[in-house]
Amino acid sequence: MRACDRLPPTTREPLTEIYFSKVNHIIPLVDREAFTSTLAENSKSVFLERAICLVAAKDRDARPHLRLAVDGSLLPAREFCSEIYKGLAAAMDADLETDRLARIRVLALMSLHCEGYEGAEAASLHLCQAIHQAQTVGLHLDRPGRTSADPLVKLFWCLWTLDKMHASIGGRPVLLADRDIGIEKPDTKIQGAFGVWLAISDLLATVISFYRPSAGTTSGWEEGFPAFEDIVGDDAHDVDFASLGVFHASQRPGRFY
Repeated sequence: MRACDRLPPTTREPLTEIYFSKVNHIIPLVDREAFTSTLAENSKSVFLERAICLVAAKDRDARPHLRLAVDGSLLPAREFCSEIYKGLAAAMDADLETDRLARIRVLALMSLHCEGYEGAEAASLHLCQAIHQAQTVGLHLDRPGRTSADPLVKLFWCLWTLDKMHASIGGRPVLLADRDIGIEKPDTKIQGAFGVWLAISDLLATVISFYRPSAGTTSGWEEGFPAFEDIVGDDAHDVDFASLGVFHASQRPGRFY
């Protein structure tokens, strides 16, 4: 299966750097230290590498690197992503990824890809599968010695934020109920860009509650909606204002349904 082949270094290395510099600090789905410190190149998950490239390929800086083979032609971003995505979907359906944590990360990254009239439904399904796998291994439960800085804690809360995002986009119920979560949410004040993403997702969770079938006739959050500057605070050294600012602006009640 072509999806099992590694992308050429001239593709995966620059795209991996784009991903970690522009995406992962906001949504830390991948433990960069563990990923980059792997001694043997062949021991890295080829599917995780491809999923990272799938996300990074949408950035304009990736355009000069979008080749599927060393001697392959340069592809448009949409064609490149379609080929990568189809291979990943087939690989996940065939259970070719044996590392469960890598599988969770791959599925979560796939949920960030949406193409075609069924794209949103497929993306939501990938996230659902990632959350199911995460609950199976107990990422939502506390463990001795585990702190908010633990990559697996961050991975879980990334899934939590993506759950809120997909629920709002697709008009679906959220999958993760807060009452079933046994770990504390990281302090948004000390988490940099991820903290801002998490804080905005908290707002989104509140907004979603206004639109549940069981909600009353309240008109929503009319006053006191936090400004983006209030969420960012004074420490904004690694905050992507363009991306997070748009995400925050879209959270006001009435913008989703």
